[in-house]
Amino acid sequence: MRNFFVHSCLILLSTLSCNKKDSNTSSQKMVNRGSVKEIMNSKQKDVRRCYERGLEANEKLAGRVEIKLEYDKSGTVNNCIATKQLGDQGVGKCICEATQSWKFSSSFEPSNVVTWNWDLKPGAPAKEEVGIAAADLEVIKKKQIDVVMCYEEELKKNKQIEGDLSVVIHLNDDGSVKKCELKKNVSEPAVGQCVCGAIQKWRFGKPEKPGKVIFYNWYLKPKEADQKTESENKNGSGAMDGEK
Repeated sequence: MRNFFVHSCLILLSTLSCNKKDSNTSSQKMVNRGSVKEIMNSKQKDVRRCYERGLEANEKLAGRVEIKLEYDKSGTVNNCIATKQLGDQGVGKCICEATQSWKFSSSFEPSNVVTWNWDLKPGAPAKEEVGIAAADLEVIKKKQIDVVMCYEEELKKNKQIEGDLSVVIHLNDDGSVKKCELKKNVSEPAVGQCVCGAIQKWRFGKPEKPGKVIFYNWYLKPKEADQKTESENKNGSGAMDGEK
């Protein structure tokens, strides 16, 4: 079977420095700063993908990566350089390549410079995993083979399928699955449909309170077909936050 990565990396810290040339007002600077921070935070998935590539070559890869990018009045990124690198310089290069598709809010200024850094560490839970019920996480790990099977079935037809698959699992009072909702799917819709169909048969522990909801995310990525499967493998990067 084809293997894929379901690996969580922790983005511990993000900091921002915005340099605007002769901005019209201090309030405009604050608007720009807030807008840039929101956009950068929304692009952490790209950083994770680049970091995971580096972890394939070095599972202990860790440290700070910093980029400096410039975008124009329309919000289009014109230039990006990695000013601080991990041991694998490919991570910073990959992130800079990803920024070429990023779009910032329009600006009064023809040139806007953003400096941003991430401290990256392997093997730590993603921030969304904080507070996960251990018993629920264990069920998902044991049942993860269902996700693998759904994904690999579609890879036979399209070897380029990749991306995040996010689900919301609603539980009955006895721990059975009442409903599975797809919040985010990979490029092939059949993968998510198959996964939710399988999840309907999963069984969790009896919730302490009624109406429990579990949020979970997998990042699915194909690997070389001749490599040995580890698919029960590394933890899914999950967000499960219990009772609502």
